[in-house]
Amino acid sequence: MILRREPTVLLQNLQRELTVLHQSYDVSQQYYSKTYDGSQQYYSETYDGSQQYYSKTYKGSHQYYSKTYDGSQLYYSKTYKGSHQYYSKTYEGSQQYYTNLAMGANRSHQYYSKTYDGSQQYYSKTYKGSHQYYSKTYDGSQLYYSKTYKGSHQYYSKTYEGSQQYYSETYDGSQKYDSQTYKGSHQYYSKTYDGSQQYYSKTYKGSHQYYSKTYDGSQLYYSKTYKGSHQYYSKTYEGSQQYYTNLAMGANSTTPKLTKEVNSTTLKLTMGAKSTTLKLIKGVISTTLKLMMGANSTTLKLTKGVISTTLKLTMGANCTTLKLTKGVISTTLKLTKGVNSTTPILRWEPTVLL
Repeated sequence: MILRREPTVLLQNLQRELTVLHQSYDVSQQYYSKTYDGSQQYYSETYDGSQQYYSKTYKGSHQYYSKTYDGSQLYYSKTYKGSHQYYSKTYEGSQQYYTNLAMGANRSHQYYSKTYDGSQQYYSKTYKGSHQYYSKTYDGSQLYYSKTYKGSHQYYSKTYEGSQQYYSETYDGSQKYDSQTYKGSHQYYSKTYDGSQQYYSKTYKGSHQYYSKTYDGSQLYYSKTYKGSHQYYSKTYEGSQQYYTNLAMGANSTTPKLTKEVNSTTLKLTMGAKSTTLKLIKGVISTTLKLMMGANSTTLKLTKGVISTTLKLTMGANCTTLKLTKGVISTTLKLTKGVNSTTPILRWEPTVLL
């Protein structure tokens, strides 16, 4: 009987010890780690019950390796450091991400990486060659595509987005976006059009100037910057509240100066020694200035409210004449360049339209 009872007592004692030992662990999230240090490797791994994280690293003569698993969302990443390549990739359950970086004897000129995302599938890659950098991205339901070439003279980028496609000189029905960038010997040029709310920006890098301007339909934003021999100029209009910032250099600067008199709606435009006065009259009901671009992209129509008069800004074919029409009375603003100057000169020529 004694011999038969000893195993029972030993088993009960063992169960008590296991119970005490078991209480020191969190059953739902059990962490386990161990490390081996051999001649060429290091190894460690960790488990977490409900989510199960697993990572290990090998340090061998040629490679480093690590990977991680996460129960509900499977993450997998590994990196090889060999004589020729680096490699890493990551998977995530239903949304799988994959990244690959390889550089070997047959890949002496490129770096390559790509990523996949199950439901939406993002794809991007970059090549580093002798002349170009290339990257593109795809997104399942909304296809994004962009690429950039670095050649001897140009940078090129374009983007497509599913039903609303973005592309240099590409239009999409109700909302058309246009963007392009050229890197030539003298200029940088980019412009963007947006149907309902026309945004326009361009930049020239010439010998004397930088120029950029932006229009926003409901709230008219305007900013431009000239980098010439004498001046820096920028101004911004926002709806009924006109903001103006001017930075001028040099005594002979021809920077236009826009000021607003106290308790008045008169805007004073000063050019050099001579000045003219522009009167901005607010409608009784209207406070919003809207800028719309015509179908031929040469006519800018400036309207103020529903009942207010119409301000029509028309650009001539030679792009030097701006006509501002308000109701019956019209004035013509001519924008011309001096013979030896890259600074536009604004001239005032009042006319009357019947």
